[in-house]
Amino acid sequence: MSQLPTSSADYPPPYNNAKQKSTYSQLVDKLIDTTTSKLGYHSTSRSVDRKSLSQGVKLVEIAVDEFETGNEAIGLDVYLAGLDKIIMALPSKIQ
Repeated sequence: MSQLPTSSADYPPPYNNAKQKSTYSQLVDKLIDTTTSKLGYHSTSRSVDRKSLSQGVKLVEIAVDEFETGNEAIGLDVYLAGLDKIIMALPSKIQ
């Protein structure tokens, strides 16, 4: 039977747990900042759904990949789904 490690030298070094912002998160933050500043949304009740916006951006990227591989029909469907996600994530003026 093997013995479990008991000294700190047997464990891997600690890693920096600070999360790095992904490219999508940075893009979403930029979109939100631009949208809120141009349209005057400064109220927290009209916040942007960051998760849906991020998912929409990811879907658009998948659509681009599909177009590039020759799957135009699938690419169009995925693109429209992503665009819908992005639009629905933005705040509306009517509340």
